[in-house]
Amino acid sequence: VVDYKRAMERIHFEYYMAKYTKDSSREIQTLLYPIIIEMKEPNEEVIAELIEFIKPLGFDANYQNENLHITATPPFLEAEKVIHTIIADFYNTLQEHTVSDSSIINRLLSQELAYYNAQTTAVPASQEEMETIINRLFQCEYPSYDSKGQKIVSILDDDFL
Repeated sequence: VVDYKRAMERIHFEYYMAKYTKDSSREIQTLLYPIIIEMKEPNEEVIAELIEFIKPLGFDANYQNENLHITATPPFLEAEKVIHTIIADFYNTLQEHTVSDSSIINRLLSQELAYYNAQTTAVPASQEEMETIINRLFQCEYPSYDSKGQKIVSILDDDFL
């Protein structure tokens, strides 16, 4: 049995981590109108850090008048509410934790993006789509667990059936 949402989360997580570590190309979707996020009690140093961390994933942003203006997003993120949530969660994480190791921050942001992207991905309609997902899952480094350590694949024995 394969947990579809967790499988999609693992696939997306490894994709985002690769964007940080191996892939220098950026896929972006320039927005017609920027998404404006009001920053409550803004910390300009943390906001500058946030902008640098989200850039490799396809975000473009600038900070002005206590607002973060998102002018481009990765092409797979469409829901404005999801973008608000991801940015707000990540901003709070940066404020709460002083982390000098960027790989930890990259992992946290990749987990956030993978989770939200997996939640908005439609369930495959055909056997062929499911086979494609299974193939992509088993190309991952750790296909048995999602990015938070939860099981993706369970093998049922005959007694259970």
